Amino acid sequence: MSKKPSINIYPKEGETNHEALVRMEMSSTFKTAANMNWLHTSISDQPYDISAGMMALKDRIDQINSGDLSCTIESLSNQAAFMEAVYIKMYALAMNAEDMTIRDQYFRAAENAQKQAAQTLKIILNHKEPNKTQFIKQQTNVANGPQQVQNIVELKPGKLLKDQNEALDIGRTGAPERIGAKLETVGKINRTKNA
Repeated sequence: MSKKPSINIYPKEGETNHEALVRMEMSSTFKTAANMNWLHTSISDQPYDISAGMMALKDRIDQINSGDLSCTIESLSNQAAFMEAVYIKMYALAMNAEDMTIRDQYFRAAENAQKQAAQTLKIILNHKEPNKTQFIKQQTNVANGPQQVQNIVELKPGKLLKDQNEALDIGRTGAPERIGAKLETVGKINRTKNA
């Protein structure tokens, strides 16, 4: 049986311990640190200090906000390696499963893990070598501001060509033909009756 995590509460001036706890529980760093407690208890008998976890997360957030993204690359690399391990494990379980339904489920899980690993590696690659055309396009839009295409055709009042004694070149003329000469006119149709 694992021990409950320890939580240090730091109330602000005029705030009760309960109000400070509720404020802390609403923060995303607390939620992440609380989930880390679940992972911690699966590998250790020692109690987990959620407050220390929150401080470590805050340090990482500050590092990212200052522009140092090395911890995000580390995190993404670890995620890709973990998904690769999940892929290998699911593939091995699929190969050893005798029931075809179970085997199919393991193969699907392996495929999903492989796709996630590939997607994570693409994110890392795009971070290391950003798409140059995307960067230029974004830079252009920022430099020129909002762009709007206006398709306006200016019509100038003028005279017909024959009024100006100009000929319109329509190409070579051929002998006139009557196409469909055997067709006769159609009688009157009452649309309400003949519908």
